[in-house]
Amino acid sequence: MKKTVAAILLIFIMISALAACVETPADDPGPGTDTPGETPGGEVIEFPFEIVVEGGRRYIDIGEYYATSAGSDMNRVLSNLVADNVLTGENGVYTYGGTRYRMVMVGEDGAGRTLSTGETVAEGDRVFFIETPVRWEIVGETDEEYVLIAAEIYVFNVFNASGTFSTITGLLNDGNPANEYEYSALKEFVGEWTGEVFSATEAEWISEVTIPDIAFLEGYDLLVEGGAYAEAVRAVRPTDYVLASGERVLFSGSGYFASWWLAEPASAAEVRIVGAGGIYDSDAQRPVTVSERNGVRPVIRIAKEKYA
Repeated sequence: MKKTVAAILLIFIMISALAACVETPADDPGPGTDTPGETPGGEVIEFPFEIVVEGGRRYIDIGEYYATSAGSDMNRVLSNLVADNVLTGENGVYTYGGTRYRMVMVGEDGAGRTLSTGETVAEGDRVFFIETPVRWEIVGETDEEYVLIAAEIYVFNVFNASGTFSTITGLLNDGNPANEYEYSALKEFVGEWTGEVFSATEAEWISEVTIPDIAFLEGYDLLVEGGAYAEAVRAVRPTDYVLASGERVLFSGSGYFASWWLAEPASAAEVRIVGAGGIYDSDAQRPVTVSERNGVRPVIRIAKEKYA
């Protein structure tokens, strides 16, 4: 009997010791305490951007940039204040009545162009532009994100500046290919421009910033049969700011249109573009030298939801 009691006590001691070794972590609520349906990432933050439908296409306004003229009356007021040194600015940006404006001094290339406000600018005019929402077209989506492309041409830039590459070898001074977007000055410019356009809160929703290539145009059905040309995309308009700045654009009966870069290398120091008329074709729209100025049409990916 004594042996049986001793054996039972020994087993009890061993079980107690084993239980003491298996401790529940302090931050572990234990089994059965999860809230059904709760997302591990925390509280879901609702998508903060409004989707606008126009002409059967969907758009989202994200960020702000100087795009639209302040109008002839305000331009006259601001121009007189600047000319009289009453209003001073920094890097072409002026603040008046709590609103920021960017000034463009119209040169020979911008003269004679009519802006969306109806005013026709002349050489030597000071034209002021207000910050307006940047419009992006939704071209694709998944369960997790939207894929957007700039609906207008807001800025022009070179792919790589003259003097930074060899036209013979097609290489940059650092040895990288001059026609590869990954190594281009344009990639840096796009990053800086979107950094200026988006607020810190808006930037938190964006997972990628780049420019389109041919695979992008094909993958999102942006290429269509183009009449005399094999392929084309819908022509894209430049903003008033681009027009007054004197960038190279095409005028047709329905207004102005701009060419834009593709992240699509050609031979040597050349890159393909989409022409101002919306034309893309390996023969009809030949590649251009990386030092040429063309419109920039960024692509961004934004999350449909995120967690607090």
